[in-house]
Amino acid sequence: MTNIFFKLPSGYFDADHLREEYEYFKEDTFEYLKWKPRAALIDKNGKTSRLYTGQKYDLNFSDLVENGWTQDHCGVCSLTLTGFDNECQQTSGYFNGHDWVCKWCYENIIATGDIEKRLLELPKKE
Repeated sequence: MTNIFFKLPSGYFDADHLREEYEYFKEDTFEYLKWKPRAALIDKNGKTSRLYTGQKYDLNFSDLVENGWTQDHCGVCSLTLTGFDNECQQTSGYFNGHDWVCKWCYENIIATGDIEKRLLELPKKE
């Protein structure tokens, strides 16, 4: 069976991926918000960072940096959500307290109520 790919804001994604993300997010409560930086744990070696969510950390190895988390990615299409608005990034999206979903993916995939019907309507890769 050949996979069918659908055009989303950041590229083409197969139907199974869209079904999985729909199932994962469909019961969540999202709020449309302006994206803003959050606290991050930045390793002292400068090689890695991770979102700070209240977890314990060792000051010998990591610094807590307010506004150090400078971008998130759409949980469906991976489009970047950040403080800079252009064709590859957005400054607002839907947030469930943990994950971000871009406006297009939320309104066209997650909030549809019937992913199979919606897949019939989305533009396909020619």
